[in-house]
Amino acid sequence: MSKPSLALIPTSHIAGKLYSVLPVGGAGDFTVTRNGTGTFIGKDGLIKTALANEPRFEYNPNGTFKGVLVEPASTNLITDSTTFAGFNRLNVELVNVGNLDSPFGDAFKLIPSSAVGNKLLIRNAGNRPIGTTVTLSVFCKKGELNGIRFYLNDTSQRFIAFNFDTEILDGLVENKGFQKLNNGWYRIFFTHTLLDISNTFIISPFNNTNQTAYIGNDVDGIFISNPQYEINDGVTSYIPTINSQVTRPADIITVPTPIGVTEIIETVDGIDNSITTIPSTYQLPNGIISKVIMT
Repeated sequence: MSKPSLALIPTSHIAGKLYSVLPVGGAGDFTVTRNGTGTFIGKDGLIKTALANEPRFEYNPNGTFKGVLVEPASTNLITDSTTFAGFNRLNVELVNVGNLDSPFGDAFKLIPSSAVGNKLLIRNAGNRPIGTTVTLSVFCKKGELNGIRFYLNDTSQRFIAFNFDTEILDGLVENKGFQKLNNGWYRIFFTHTLLDISNTFIISPFNNTNQTAYIGNDVDGIFISNPQYEINDGVTSYIPTINSQVTRPADIITVPTPIGVTEIIETVDGIDNSITTIPSTYQLPNGIISKVIMT
């Protein structure tokens, strides 16, 4: 195999620049543009913030490196994701417990009351056109209770239920998943295409019998933080908000393609993709990029 004309195996960067291994001398370094901050999972398994035009090096919870995180623009439509200030409470209490090793900012304990009935933390998500695809996510951690339900209440009442003990995620939605972080925290998420213009975002703890309508004791609960509601067909990195919606700009990471290149192999989310129609300027695709080889 001939020596690559360009090899990107991410190891170092500065704001505005992502360094390639080859060619030496900087001719193959990538230009990084993102007109705003962006979050990522750091080596310690917690959420970090990259400054504008700074590439984001994403890690697994065990501290192993994954690659460069590249994402499209997205907006968190929850206007108070760091405080839950806009959420209404039905038979629950929400107590700020401080950092609690939260992935980002303060954590909150969601505590079912001793009143009879469903235990719900509720947020009107606003009106969206029918057919809009949205993705909801929230960070959560086991407390005395071992599960959480997470709803989007349009006419279909879509939800997911996550059991912290078994790490089983149930629910009838188009796409669902969870990301395990350090210190017992998870990020759970699901995607849904709206069947009604109005929709409501609901978080509910459940007890060991998987019930949300039960008698609580005003003490036991679960921990939650940093909800996100975005118009996307998949979850993206967390976007913190205070009092207003916030948009994270897209990552644009490019390099002039060296003369004579006939194939580009990019490793995206662990999968190798071959490109044989060679652009004059190459741009990293969305995903987690661990390698780019041009020959």
